Amino acid sequence: MKINLNKIDNLNAELSIELVAEDYNPVIEKKLKELKKTVNIPGFRKGMVPMSHVQRLFGKETKYRAIQELIYESLSNYLKEQNPKILGEPIMNNQKSENIEVTETKNSIQVVFDLGLKPEIEITFSKKDKVDFEKIEIKEEDIDREIERYQNNFGTYTDVEKTEDKELIIGNLRQLDTEGKVLEDGIKVDAGFLSLEQIKKQKDIFIGKKVGDTLTFNPKKILETTEEIARLLNIQKEDAENLDCNFSFEITQVRRFTLAELNKDLFSKAFPNVEIETTEEFRQQIKSEIEKLYLKAETNKLYQKIKEYLLEKINPELPESFLKRYLSETNQKYTPERVENEWHELRKMYQWQLIVDKIAEEAQIKIEQEDLLTIAAEDVEASFRMYGLSNIPSETLMRLAKSKLEKEDDVNYYYWRTLEQKVLENVKEKIQLKEKTVTVDKF
Repeated sequence: MKINLNKIDNLNAELSIELVAEDYNPVIEKKLKELKKTVNIPGFRKGMVPMSHVQRLFGKETKYRAIQELIYESLSNYLKEQNPKILGEPIMNNQKSENIEVTETKNSIQVVFDLGLKPEIEITFSKKDKVDFEKIEIKEEDIDREIERYQNNFGTYTDVEKTEDKELIIGNLRQLDTEGKVLEDGIKVDAGFLSLEQIKKQKDIFIGKKVGDTLTFNPKKILETTEEIARLLNIQKEDAENLDCNFSFEITQVRRFTLAELNKDLFSKAFPNVEIETTEEFRQQIKSEIEKLYLKAETNKLYQKIKEYLLEKINPELPESFLKRYLSETNQKYTPERVENEWHELRKMYQWQLIVDKIAEEAQIKIEQEDLLTIAAEDVEASFRMYGLSNIPSETLMRLAKSKLEKEDDVNYYYWRTLEQKVLENVKEKIQLKEKTVTVDKF
């Protein structure tokens, strides 16, 4: 067996593998012997089929399979042992490779694989490297909005005698025919609910109504969207689009929403693990929470700017023709046309991977299991925040974070994110950050 690496230039190489009969014949013979023990052929007992008969029936197929397996095994071993710095995976060069059928007339075969080589890149940093770091200004109205959100979240509904403007009415809905009678097979909803704040038209129909009153309305004429109609009547959106008729609504309950009072009860519900005595302390705690949220956004934007800066500064060369071919031949979703259309972004993806790997190698950055759990827990916490939930117990976050690391693909995803973050943190400490304060709108 002969394996030879031929560098075409700094970014491309060819790997040729030549197998001779002495390499593959023993493998073929072994496979045929194994086949002889297990194959079922009419007229012969299992394991007693003459080798000549096995050879005649399965020899060609077995030979091709054995040679193909040996080629890729040799390729894999070479890459592990010699560890050439390549991008993607080797691709067989069909024009320069011999077909396995050549072994019918000669006692050797040669195949050639194209390789894309990683470029040699040098990365240095100093305080001459400058990147803008935008910090968001927190205003009093930002805190006011958060206070109102907490008051809404922990507000309460109470039963009232009649409707005024913003109540929630609950009752039984029945679809009516053109004569105003209940449609026997029509839409019926028990304990349906409607907020008067939703109603933009014909609102006077609902004002001053009490429990026991029955009113008539057309949902299409009082509600603005088909989604609201579908939700009210518990039907599909498609059905709501074509609905244009009256409904009766027998009111069984009128409820009024009251914002939670700004007191210790609200403070403890909003931040159960923090001792808050006064409104001013509550505002400070909210400001601290906003700062945490803004810090995440500020850091993400900073990291994006550092990434763009490094891509422009280093701009590694790539074996572009090889990578385009590699993508289109190994990934079904990438046609040659799509690769060309998206190459600008794909090119940056490969370049960024090279930069991250190089910085991580030089800085000796290591990724531990705890690092993966930390970033997975951050994702879990962010998901809770989307629903207005904060101060989630750490054991809950860790349990959910571990569940995000059960699949190999997810582990790889979090490994890359963690490595990328550590690299960016490393770079941040070595360059100059030009801080400037901006409004949240400007940010």
